[in-house]
Amino acid sequence: MAQFALAGNPNIGKTSLFNILTGTYEYVGNWSGVTVEKKVGKLRKHNGTLIDLPGIYSLNPMTADETVVTHFLLEEGNSTILNIVNAAQLKRNLYLTIQLLEYEKPLLIALNMIDVAKNNGIHINTKKLETLLHVPVVPIIARTGWGRTELEEQLQHTADQDVSPLRVNYGDLEYFIEQIAGLIPDGHISKRWLALQIIENNETVISTIREKCSFEKVESLLIVAQTALETDDLEKIIRKVRNDLIHSIIEEIEEVTEKNQQKKLSTEKVDALLMHRYLGMPIFLVVMFLIFKATFDWIGGPLSEILDGLLSGPITDWITAGLSVMGASSFLQSLVIDGIVAGVGGVLVFIPQIFTLFLLISLIEDSGYMTR
Repeated sequence: MAQFALAGNPNIGKTSLFNILTGTYEYVGNWSGVTVEKKVGKLRKHNGTLIDLPGIYSLNPMTADETVVTHFLLEEGNSTILNIVNAAQLKRNLYLTIQLLEYEKPLLIALNMIDVAKNNGIHINTKKLETLLHVPVVPIIARTGWGRTELEEQLQHTADQDVSPLRVNYGDLEYFIEQIAGLIPDGHISKRWLALQIIENNETVISTIREKCSFEKVESLLIVAQTALETDDLEKIIRKVRNDLIHSIIEEIEEVTEKNQQKKLSTEKVDALLMHRYLGMPIFLVVMFLIFKATFDWIGGPLSEILDGLLSGPITDWITAGLSVMGASSFLQSLVIDGIVAGVGGVLVFIPQIFTLFLLISLIEDSGYMTR
C-alpha cells in the first residue's frame, strides 16, 4: 500500500486538504517521544494512506512539531510527499519546499488558496513553476474542494514516476557538502540532503548519523569549512542561497497587478515594522500588554463583574424565592444557593475574560501577526 505524507506550513489549509482527500481517518496515538497527535487517513481514490505531518516552517527542529517531521523523513524514506503551499504567500512557503525537494523523494505541490491569490491580484504561472522545481504543481482550493480530482490523479502518477531532484548550487560550500556526504554510509536517504542538514546543525539528523559513522571527521570538516569560508555560521550561507533562489523563482512565475502591487508594498511596510530587528519585540510586548488590559480591565473584567452581580443578586434571589415557595428546608436552600449556585457562579464569572482572551488571540492569529 502506497504511503503519502502531507507537509506544509501551519495555517495554510493542510487540515482541509487532508479531509477532502481521505474518506475516514483516525488518531493513532502520538508521534514517538512527543505529545503531538498522529493522524492517518485512507485515500478516497487510491489504495494508500495519507499521513498528516505537523505544520512547520523549516526542517531545522526547534519545536516538537519540526522534530516529528525530521524523524519521519529519516525513518519513512519510501513515502511520497504532498507539499501544500499558500499561493498568496508563496515566497514564505517555498523555503520548506526547497528543503523537501533536496530530500530527493517523489513530491507533488498542491498550490492552495489560488482564489485568494487571484483576489489579491497575484497570477502564478504554474507551468513555469513546475519547470523550475522539476515537480508537478496542481492549483487547488482546499476549502471548497476545487482541484481535488486533478490532485488525486496526479498523486498516483507522482508516486510511480522517477525523481528528478532539484540540485541547488551552494558555491564554495559545495566541496564540503560532497566531502561530508562521502563520509555518510549508504542508505535510503539522500546523502547530500543529510550533509546539508548536518551543516544546518539539525540535531535530530546529527544524532542519527553520529551512530552510523565516524562523526569526528565530519566535525573536523565543518571546522575546516568555517575557516576556509571565514564564517562561524555555515547555515547562513545556505539560507542566503535558498532565499536568493526563491526570490528569482518568484520573479519568474509571479505577476502582480499595479493596483495590488501598491497593496502588497503597504503590507510589506507593515511587516518590516512589526518584524523590525529592534522594534519588533517592543511592539510585540505592547500588543500583549493591550490584550492583557482588554482581558482583565477594559472588556473581560467589567463583563465578569456584571455577570457576578447577576448571579449573586437577581438570580440568587429568584432561586431563593422559588425554593421558599416549594417549602424547601434550610439545608436544601443552603446546598443549592451556597453550594451549587455559588460554586458554579465562581467558575462562570471567568467566562467573559476567557472569551475575550481567545477572541483577541484568534484575531491576531488570523491577521498573520502571530505566525510572524
